[in-house]
Amino acid sequence: IKEKCPNAKIYFHQTWAYEIDSEHGDFPYYNRDQKEMYRRICDCAEMAKRAIHATILPSGPVVQYLRENAPEFDYKNGALSLNRDGFHLSWEYGRYAAAATWYKVLTGKVPQINAFPDWDAHLIDVIHAAVDTVVQ
Repeated sequence: IKEKCPNAKIYFHQTWAYEIDSEHGDFPYYNRDQKEMYRRICDCAEMAKRAIHATILPSGPVVQYLRENAPEFDYKNGALSLNRDGFHLSWEYGRYAAAATWYKVLTGKVPQINAFPDWDAHLIDVIHAAVDTVVQ
């Protein structure tokens, strides 16, 4: 990339850990521990950032922040999961959190519009606040 377009800015999409009860076949590599998986993802993202001189798109940290700080997404206590199957992001709020993260990194702004009127506006506000907190 740097050879063909030396002024290009490189981004690295940092993913998220699996849900706490994920049945994904690779989850045992992390002792079926979401926090262990998240820690390893963070370590790998930091290594990639240094190796390719990239800016991190911190979707994983936003998802983890929501899981740990927003009661609305505290799945272990019966709230909504940001995953649809234990590892892919949910069609609604999980993917929206990742998209809002990208938007903030790329533009410096948090989205101000809820383009999905049938979604819970409060949950969108919670996601926006998380993105604004995590992405500096």
